[in-house]
Amino acid sequence: MRVQVSFLLVSVIVSTILAQEKPPTPLSTPVSSDDWEIPDWTAIRSGQLSIVHARKDDELHLYALGTSLPSDSQATVSSRRPEFSGNCFQVSTFDFGNTNRLGGYFNAFQKEPSSARASLQAGPDGRRGLTLDFLKTASGFCGVWTHLFDVKLSAEQRRYFDATPFSLLTFWIRGRTGNDRILIKASDARWERLGDAQAIGEAAAFLAHGKVSSGWQRVVVPLSRFPQRLNRRELAGLVFEPLDNGTGQIQIKDLAFCSTPSPLPELSPPVTGLTDSKPLQKALWVWNTAEILATQELQQDLLRFLQGQGFTRIFLQLPEGKISGGAPGEITLDREKLRPFLARLNRGGVAVSALDGFKDYALPEWHDGVLRTVENVIRYNRESEPAERFSGIHYDVEPYLIKGFAGPRRSAFLRGYLELLEKISGKTKPSQTLFGVDIPFWYDAPDELSGKPIPMMFRGVSKPASEHVIDLVDEVAIMDYRTAAYGAGGVIAMAQDELAYASKQGKLVFVGLETTELPDEELVEFSGLPSRVVTDKFPSSRVVVLARGKSAASLHLVSPSQWPTLRGELESLGVDVASLLWWPIRSTTVVPGHNLSFSSLGADQMHQTMAEAQSELGRFSSFAGFAVHDYLGYRRLLKSPSPTPQ
Repeated sequence: MRVQVSFLLVSVIVSTILAQEKPPTPLSTPVSSDDWEIPDWTAIRSGQLSIVHARKDDELHLYALGTSLPSDSQATVSSRRPEFSGNCFQVSTFDFGNTNRLGGYFNAFQKEPSSARASLQAGPDGRRGLTLDFLKTASGFCGVWTHLFDVKLSAEQRRYFDATPFSLLTFWIRGRTGNDRILIKASDARWERLGDAQAIGEAAAFLAHGKVSSGWQRVVVPLSRFPQRLNRRELAGLVFEPLDNGTGQIQIKDLAFCSTPSPLPELSPPVTGLTDSKPLQKALWVWNTAEILATQELQQDLLRFLQGQGFTRIFLQLPEGKISGGAPGEITLDREKLRPFLARLNRGGVAVSALDGFKDYALPEWHDGVLRTVENVIRYNRESEPAERFSGIHYDVEPYLIKGFAGPRRSAFLRGYLELLEKISGKTKPSQTLFGVDIPFWYDAPDELSGKPIPMMFRGVSKPASEHVIDLVDEVAIMDYRTAAYGAGGVIAMAQDELAYASKQGKLVFVGLETTELPDEELVEFSGLPSRVVTDKFPSSRVVVLARGKSAASLHLVSPSQWPTLRGELESLGVDVASLLWWPIRSTTVVPGHNLSFSSLGADQMHQTMAEAQSELGRFSSFAGFAVHDYLGYRRLLKSPSPTPQ
C-alpha cells in the first residue's frame, strides 16, 4: 500500500510539473484579406499587433498591416549649432512650457517599485522649475530627463545638439532634504536610440558647497567631464537620477551651455501672472441613461454629483428608442421621460448634449439612420419648452475601430466619416444646434510604421483629418487619454496642435481624460520580407506566423517553445505547415493602463494633472475645459482611496 501511494504521489507530482512546464497556447487573431485589401499575403512587409492583458486572459488584436517596409530609424544623424549671442545658450528657464528652445520635451522615468513624476512647479520663493517628485527604492530606479532635440520629428528630420562651441554645462538646483544625491547623465544620438545614458558624476561634485541643499545653488559641469564615448556634436539629452532610497523632490532651473566660465546665467526671478482669468467649462460623458431614467432617485443622484463636482456640461447617451422599420442608427426620443429629466438638469445649471456613437456610423449605409436621429433631436427641441431642450448634439464615432482602418482603406473610412459630419452640420446649423464630436489625439500624427505624415484629401483640400473635423463642427472633445501633463506623450503635447488650429477657426476644444479601467498592453511591431517556416527548425526567437486556411487566415504570436503546440493544432485543421509565413519582431512596447487612465492612480493625481495641463493649455482661446470619461468611472474614482507610496 505504501509503495502504491508513493507511486501515485510521484505520478501526481510529475504530472503537475509537466502541466506547469507546458508552454501556453500561442496567441492568435483572425485576419481577412478583404479588410486589408491584401490579396497576396506574401506582400506583407510590416504590421502591428497588440497583446491586451485583459482580466480573464490575454488577447491578441491586429492594429495595422502594410505592404511597405517601415522607415529606417538608423538614418544619418544630423545636428545643429544653436544661434546665440553672448557667452551662453539658455536651453530653458523651466518657468513654463512643455518644450525647451531646442524643441526638447522633459518627463520622468521609473522602474517599479520606484516611482517618479515630473512637472513645472513653483517653490516657496515663487520660482518655477523642472520638478521631480520621487520615491526611490532599492530594487528600482527613477529620475527625470530632458531632450536636446524634438523627439516627435521623424528620424530624418531630427537635429541633435552640437555642443562643440561650448566648454561647460550649467544649471541651478535645489532639493528638499538638504543632502540629496543626484547623478547627472547625458546621452548622444547613439545612446538615445539604445534608451540609455552615460554617467557624468553626482551634482554635488560640481557645487561649491559639495552637496545639494534646500536652497538654490549653481551647478557648473565642464564638458571635459563628459565621457569620451559621448559624441558632443550629437548630444540628445540630460538625465537627473536620485541615488538614495526614499521620497524626495529636486528642482532644476536655468539650464544653459556656456563658452567660458564667465559670465553665467543668474537665477531667474519668480514667475507672476500665470493665474487663469477665463472661466472654463467642465464636461462629463454619461452612457447609462436608460438606467438613470428608470428612477427619480438616480436622476437626483446624478444632478447632485454634477453640481458637487462643478460640471457644467454633460454628453448624455440617447436611450434606445428604435421604431419598427427604422433605418440602422436611428434613435427616437421618449418625450415623456426626457422632458422632466432635462428640465431638472438645465435648471440645475447643467447643459445637456444628446450623445450617440458607433464605429460603423462612418460607413455610408449607416448615414441615413444617423441623420434621422439628428432630425429627431432637432424636432424634440422645437416642440419642447426651452428648459426641456438639449443644448446640442454630440457624436462619438470612431472609424479607426473598423477592421482594416490602418491599411489601404483608411482614406475611404475617413472620407465616409467626414461626409457624415458634413451632412449633420447641414442640419444643425439652420436650427442653431450646437454640434460636437469626439476625436482621438492622433488624427494629425504620422503613420506609426512608416513615420510619414498621412494627410487626408477632402473636398479638394489636403490636411490632417483632425483639421477637417474641426472645420465641420462647432466643438470637439479630444480623447487625450494620458495621465501625465508634461512630456512628448503627455496631455499637453497631445492636445496643443488641435487647440492651436481650433483657435484660428474660432472653435472650442474639450480635453478628455479617462477614469475607467484600461488593461495593460504590449504593442508588437513586425517587419521584413516573409520567410517560410522550415518544418524541422523554427526561428530561435519569437516571431509572427501567418497560417492560411481553406477559407480564412490567422496570425499567431509564437515563441520557439510554443511551435510544437501550434504546429500540431494547425496540422489537425488540415493546414499545410510548409505554407506558413513568418516575420521577425521589430520592437515591443509596453503600454501600462495607468499611463492612459487614472482608475488606479486616484482622484488626487487626476486633479493635479488637470491643474498642470490647464496652466499650459489655458493660453489657447479654443480651450473650453476638461471632459471626464465617464460618469460611472469618475464616481468609482472619487470613492476609491488614493494610492499611498509603498
